[in-house]
Amino acid sequence: MTDTITAEDAHLWLEEVDGADAMAWVRDRNAETVAALTGEARFAELRDEIRIVLDADDRIPMIAWHGERVYNLWKDAAHPRGLWRRTTLADYRTGEPTWDTVLDLDALAATEDENWVWQGATYLRRGPSPATTGRCCRCPAAAPTPPSCASSTWTARSSSRTASSCPRRRATSAGSRSTRSSWARTPGRAR
Repeated sequence: MTDTITAEDAHLWLEEVDGADAMAWVRDRNAETVAALTGEARFAELRDEIRIVLDADDRIPMIAWHGERVYNLWKDAAHPRGLWRRTTLADYRTGEPTWDTVLDLDALAATEDENWVWQGATYLRRGPSPATTGRCCRCPAAAPTPPSCASSTWTARSSSRTASSCPRRRATSAGSRSTRSSWARTPGRAR
């Protein structure tokens, strides 16, 4: 039922995906495509119009509702990587919410000299409040809540570890991958 192909495939060299010849061919095709798409004056007009819309301050922030707060990743001309921020649902409904910045990816990238890119957030399940239980969520039941732990509901410093002001949390989670937010180091530009 299947016929055998006897002629040699002229493009067999493309099968070596990381080969020098295949990569050169891809770069040439990409250059042709970019030139065809961006070569006319209309491209610059469309790009500028789209950028104005994407950077507009009057956009409706898309939110993720978690507990008593709503969260939003806001990107604009001043924050091309984004601001992870939060407010209460009642404040969000006012039309002019007051946002608390949870993480400024642009400031983090500048401070750490890395190209951090937002990949989303994972919310940890919350148990009883430290104020009512006298302990933080990961510390043993007999351990009192350190003062810095009681207000520390969102802490993260890097993609490879959870940072916390609670010494017991720090000791148990050093080197773990249980961060509350997720971002990645990538080469290139933020946009």
